[in-house]
Amino acid sequence: MTPYRFTRLATACALGSALLLSACSSSSQSGQSGQSGDASASGSQSGTSCTLSDDAPDVDRSGEGNFPDATGGFGEDPTISAGTGDEPDQVLVKTLSEGDGDTVGSSDFILANYTGTLWDGTVFDSSYSNGQAVAFGLDQVVSGWKYGLADQHVGDRVEIVIPCEWGYGGTDQGTIPAGSTLVFVVDIEDAVDGTDTSALTAATATGDALPAGISVDGDLGSEPTVAFSGDTAPGESTTTLATGTGEAIADSDYVLYQAVGSYFEDPSSMSSTWSSVGAQLFQPGIGELVGQTVGSRLLFVFPPTADASESGATEAETSTTVMVVDVLATLSPQS
Repeated sequence: MTPYRFTRLATACALGSALLLSACSSSSQSGQSGQSGDASASGSQSGTSCTLSDDAPDVDRSGEGNFPDATGGFGEDPTISAGTGDEPDQVLVKTLSEGDGDTVGSSDFILANYTGTLWDGTVFDSSYSNGQAVAFGLDQVVSGWKYGLADQHVGDRVEIVIPCEWGYGGTDQGTIPAGSTLVFVVDIEDAVDGTDTSALTAATATGDALPAGISVDGDLGSEPTVAFSGDTAPGESTTTLATGTGEAIADSDYVLYQAVGSYFEDPSSMSSTWSSVGAQLFQPGIGELVGQTVGSRLLFVFPPTADASESGATEAETSTTVMVVDVLATLSPQS
């Protein structure tokens, strides 16, 4: 990813843009997989009535329910047959193959490959077809996914059947008609706890000099304070404020982080994921992050990409963006 693209992403993530969740996390790539939507109404164009439940579903993990047949091994694009008989009235989970990784928490961030079908076997979305596993927070998806994947293990291949009450309710989602029972086969490739700051507290402060006009205070593992002085914005730079002891970030890794940032010219724009939305994800391949280690605290300065005199130029393009990123963890695809 070019510095310019990272600048735009950094701005969206650090400064509380309305696009924060779609720009900073990868849930926007997952199509209809399991993202939370506005499916709060009952009734739809098709006339199907189904009301979303506010309660956590009871999840049957016995594997004895009415599951459509699914074939294929972990890492293979599955084939899911049409369901037969009565559609289930509770969330069903069957472990098709067992992994030996960590247990998935109900609010973890996970990396997964999946195929999703309607009860009649119609495929409406597949990360296999898109060619890339998808990372997302379980608090950002429909409750059938959240509670269906929680308590599974990294390395599991699971089949999940989700009644409409814990999917999209009575709202038509385009390729998912209102009132649909959803069937997924999901390969859980990795999972991390977004509230775990242990990698940050284990880091070592470098003592490296900061760019002129910028100060950063605060203990490692907690929200930093960023302040500016002077009228001259510093130039583009990357400063390692603390070096983490975790693994180096690979080009294929999703990066889970917390951040504080602002425009140098407008300190009132200061915003923080720490105190607002919580941990977020960067997409793989951001050059400024590749090679850095998990647990590190990094200070980025990005110069303007447009002149204020240019017609239509936005504040993000005409300002110097300053961003402190704390690298919590990575989500790594299984080879």
